[in-house]
Amino acid sequence: MSGNPAHSIRLNFIMYHLVLASELMFCASAVLTALYFRRRNAAPPNFEQFVPNHRAEHLLRLQKLYGYNAHSLVGISESAKKWFDFKTQSGLTFTEHGKIRLVAGEMLGSEENLHLAVSRFIEQARADNKLVAFLPTTEKFARAVAPLGFEAVKIGASPYFDLRTWNPRGNKAKKMRAGVNQAKRAGVSVEQIFQRNLAFCQEVFDLCESWSNTRRATIKFGWLFELEPFQHAEYKKFFAARNSEGKLVGLLAASPIPARSGWYLEDVLRYENSPNGTTDLLVYEALKILAGEGAKLATLGTSPLARDGADS
Repeated sequence: MSGNPAHSIRLNFIMYHLVLASELMFCASAVLTALYFRRRNAAPPNFEQFVPNHRAEHLLRLQKLYGYNAHSLVGISESAKKWFDFKTQSGLTFTEHGKIRLVAGEMLGSEENLHLAVSRFIEQARADNKLVAFLPTTEKFARAVAPLGFEAVKIGASPYFDLRTWNPRGNKAKKMRAGVNQAKRAGVSVEQIFQRNLAFCQEVFDLCESWSNTRRATIKFGWLFELEPFQHAEYKKFFAARNSEGKLVGLLAASPIPARSGWYLEDVLRYENSPNGTTDLLVYEALKILAGEGAKLATLGTSPLARDGADS
């Protein structure tokens, strides 16, 4: 990753909860609570609250145009509720947990309409006696909507590889190189998958089932813990790790971050008994290919509770 610890670069790494109020140890916002009571009896705004799943193309179009958050494509899941505002041509997805509407990432739409779109979503939530939280967001979004009365709670960091300068040399990349060499010595190779035939899909389903069985989550937040590598597969890139016998031993699925010419290495999976270094080799080869195709950035996602600072 980039070794530049400059503040302007680190801003891109910080991920936030943005909340108006919540039962999940977040801060309440008196400003927007007051706004709710003042506007409570206003005429209904012109938006659709729940866009049916077959109209998710609205959000996919917005993601392609404005997707800046690494989770912007991942969050458009089948299980999430869709919200689209025709006036601002903006939208988002969310899940409900009691009185909380938990938004998957950020509002998708143009920057000039951001404040109005977020305000209209909040207005409807208030009218439905619901509270709003965005998770996770970038610092760019957090700063943009702060004037609306949000409280930002830092929950972790998302380091990004700068693929224009990425070169895994020196002490900082020693562990990755060791893993790559281990996997290669064990006969593991990585290829990019361009056609997803039935045999490959079955291999991936078997891998996902095995991986999930070893990682049980007791908390259910919809898209946040879903394992759906083929969701919106037409937008993604896939990389398969195979052993010397041709058996699938690992998979990497990457989602686009269009507004940043980047990729989110969304799913990095392996069997428990896969050769050591399989994950390192998957990430190494994927980054090398993405860089060769002209991508500028890549991330493995959010590290909970991590602090910002010089990446490594």
